[in-house]
Amino acid sequence: MAGISALGLGSGLDLSGILESLRSVDEEPIRLLQTRQQQYGQRVFELDALNTKFLAVKTAAEELASLDTFGALASTSSDESVLTVSTTSSAIAGTYSMTVGRLATQDSWVSSGVATADTVVSTAGGDFSYDFNGVPGGSVTMAAGATLQELADAINADGANPGVTAMVMDTGDGSGTPFVLQLISNETGEANSITAVDTTALDSTTFAETEPAVNRDAELVVGGVTYNRSANTITDLFAGMTLNLETTGTSTVKVESDSATIKEKVLALVDAYNSAMVEISANSEYDPDTQVAGPLNGMSSIQSLPSELGQMLTSTLALGGAYENLIDIGLEVDKYGIYSVDETVLDEALSSNLADVKLLFAGDDLGTDGVADLLNDQLDAITKSSALGGLIGTEREAAQGTADRLEEQIAESTERLDKRYETLTRQFVMLDQLMSSLRSEGEFLATTFAGMNNMWKSSS
Repeated sequence: MAGISALGLGSGLDLSGILESLRSVDEEPIRLLQTRQQQYGQRVFELDALNTKFLAVKTAAEELASLDTFGALASTSSDESVLTVSTTSSAIAGTYSMTVGRLATQDSWVSSGVATADTVVSTAGGDFSYDFNGVPGGSVTMAAGATLQELADAINADGANPGVTAMVMDTGDGSGTPFVLQLISNETGEANSITAVDTTALDSTTFAETEPAVNRDAELVVGGVTYNRSANTITDLFAGMTLNLETTGTSTVKVESDSATIKEKVLALVDAYNSAMVEISANSEYDPDTQVAGPLNGMSSIQSLPSELGQMLTSTLALGGAYENLIDIGLEVDKYGIYSVDETVLDEALSSNLADVKLLFAGDDLGTDGVADLLNDQLDAITKSSALGGLIGTEREAAQGTADRLEEQIAESTERLDKRYETLTRQFVMLDQLMSSLRSEGEFLATTFAGMNNMWKSSS
């Protein structure tokens, strides 16, 4: 409080301390409001944290409510050095023995050597052409005096180039003519082969195929049937399956239901659920020793969620399958309401009866809801926005509204108190000045009377 530190100098009284003591008493209602405002602020923060936890549960439930989750397939290759495999849900489960007899390769032609890249290879100039896949493919016109490098550049710049790259290479063979022009097809396979080179316009340079009479298509044998493809990545042999050929050899490809991923999703749902329940429990407690309550204490709508959702998780559904509830596939709960999964029981259900596990979680194609569907619906009612009537959103909005009103009350009360003590301070200053004046007058009178008394004594 500005201007009160010098109070009491005139009167000799601790007027500053008196004002501070009075204000401290008057501020007690404001402090109570601040405590309440802080509690509601903590409640808002905690409701946000809890909503995040429940959204994680909802995401896990949505994944197990999806029929695609249970249609996912896992694929393996017994020898990935020979080939690798990936699949989509449209693949067909099965075991396939595959033998890679040949990899698809690029075709390559190389010229006879010249001294340097700038050696003239066409003194008169003319057309240089080549056939691609058995038909005329590319043709470029060389100017008189064209060099090996200029020929390569012209081939690469040709807008009608069917898919050939020309490169001038230094073989480093120690001869006087180490520079050659190599023509390489950009793609693998017989259909991308260079089948002839016309060197009529060249002075003396010739071209030859590096591996003549070689089949450049990949060869794959499956079930005794031989398949040829122009590329080493094969996507059109089996529906939903992509094969990447790496080298020659044999590998066994297995395509089966992706039980491991389904299991991970079940465990993720349980973990997310437990995390949300622990969040509620930890923030709903009341400590009688400190008399401090958690942010969610007293919120019956929130504190009842573990019971409501727990009933949903363990409810029995007559779906017509082998399993009627999650307990049948390994779900367990302890006395504290924390859930776990007997993984041995779950593994057995997934390996022996995946269709009924799917039915239990995701229902069927006819619109019958499974446990994950029902849980997701309940979680949607909990986590959707306050505008849509979501439980947490509505409670958060109410808590934020109360916190905002308390903040306004604190500001208004503080402003009133400030004005009151500004007035009271001025009154104390005036009192201090008056008492200082009275004390000065008293001291003057005392001095005057003492002087008069001394005069009387002297005259007598």
